Amino acid sequence: GTVVVAGLKGGRPLSELSSDDLVWKQVTLKGVRGVAFSAFQRAVETIHARRYPLHKLHTHSFPIEAAEQALKTLSGETGEAAIHVAIVPKARE
Repeated sequence: GTVVVAGLKGGRPLSELSSDDLVWKQVTLKGVRGVAFSAFQRAVETIHARRYPLHKLHTHSFPIEAAEQALKTLSGETGEAAIHVAIVPKARE
């Protein structure tokens, strides 16, 4: 398979990434900074196909008042392992 590391991580090492696993499993590692529109189209098609359990990638949700905490969590400052963080505004009453 392929592991894609999207965006810059502030020079921090990815502590949960094992180089031994990459070698034994013959994984391709790709770093990306941006994507073409066609990549967004393929991503939407992949999501709609429901072939993969993408919901498992979401790890944290925060209210808008905790946006700073959400960013710290995503950046690894809190020590929590975060893959995807959502900031969820309150529903209108």
